[in-house]
Formats: sequence, C-alpha cells, structure tokens
Amino acid sequence: MGFFASEQAKLTAKNILTLLKKPKATLKVYKSKAAGGMVTLGRKKGAVQIPFGHPHGMIALKQKDLLASMYLK
Repeated sequence: MGFFASEQAKLTAKNILTLLKKPKATLKVYKSKAAGGMVTLGRKKGAVQIPFGHPHGMIALKQKDLLASMYLK
C-alpha cells in the first residue's frame, strides 16, 4: 500500500501547488491504476494479490527488504 500512498501524495502536492497559483482551479482526483497488495507473514513468507502475472516473483522481491529501499532514500 506504500506505493499507492506515495502516488497519491504526489498528486496531492500537485493539487496544492495548483491551488496556490489558481484558487478556483479544478483539482485532479487520485485513481489507483491497479488493485493489489502484499502482506508480510514472518521473515521468509508473504502473501501477494496482483491483477496480472504470477505472484512468486513479487514475493521474492518483497522478501529481500520488504520493499523499504524504494522509500528510504
């Protein structure tokens, strides 16, 4: 869910900047591009729900560092 939250935050920031320039501007609404999710089940396991492909690759990627490196820069 962190990925979707960061995408929504980017749009929110753009909307705020738009409002600062044009107080009566029409704002964009966030719409998630795909429904999916991951949950940790201990150090070596997890569950993934994705609308495409096979989840095994996603589980292996997530297990490396829980995808924290994507957000800790």
